[in-house]
Amino acid sequence: MTYSKTYDLYFSLGGACASTQILRYCHLQYASYPFDWLWGATIAERAAILAGEFKSLLDKNSMELVNETLSAHGTNNWRNNANGIEFMHDFHANVSFDAEFDKVAGKYCRRAERLLQQIKTSKRVLALYAERPCDKKKLTTEELSEALEILRKAFPQVHIDLLYLYCDDTISITDAEETVLAEGVSTICFGYNMFNVYAPYEVNLPMAAYAMKAFRISGLHLTGNAVHERDEFMRGIPSASKLMARQKLGIRIARMIMEFEGYYRIIRSMNSLLKHFFKIKK
Repeated sequence: MTYSKTYDLYFSLGGACASTQILRYCHLQYASYPFDWLWGATIAERAAILAGEFKSLLDKNSMELVNETLSAHGTNNWRNNANGIEFMHDFHANVSFDAEFDKVAGKYCRRAERLLQQIKTSKRVLALYAERPCDKKKLTTEELSEALEILRKAFPQVHIDLLYLYCDDTISITDAEETVLAEGVSTICFGYNMFNVYAPYEVNLPMAAYAMKAFRISGLHLTGNAVHERDEFMRGIPSASKLMARQKLGIRIARMIMEFEGYYRIIRSMNSLLKHFFKIKK
């Protein structure tokens, strides 16, 4: 982007937890918003949900249980079949769906009202869409532009831009560059994979912070020393060479774990053992 990289508001448009994790780690997001921890639906469908003021986000009659967790203290995965959005962190396994629905709906209503109010009172807003490292389907310029157009039509008084982060393990952080795809739409591609064999969707947050170090947040919606804390944090981001050294070490460790012949036998044995301690009451 050739224009200013200072925005009044940053929020996650998708595609899952990675986006809000990056924004929070970079001290660019200071409140919870509806899409922070949700999975599913296309980027355009998410933009349409936001443009419709989240009225279609939760529909009790359209909710379907996708799968159950093995942990009695965990959560079940419920999907809204009307829009494809999946709620993976909200409905607890040991609480009935009906008993918890109103509480969950209230939480998302508050988050929706907060985001809509902050968008409408901002001058410049950046929506971030970050692919999980394990997802290799890259969005097209047309898909990104369609989503941005939906947002801009819904909030014509606000300048909204869209930044797309895509994980490409062939591109090091030293070669990562921001590329303008269309007016208001840009992307940064680089390898931000944690190479975590347990959770391949996890993001290397220090690398993401380094890639986004030029972005700043105004104090419009902030309180206290938030902007100062953000600037202090950015000054402490490691250099590209240090980040690359850490990444290479992480890759070596990951390969050692994956090549260990007994690794999967141990994991399967542990899972089988844990099932007996975390049985869910029907």
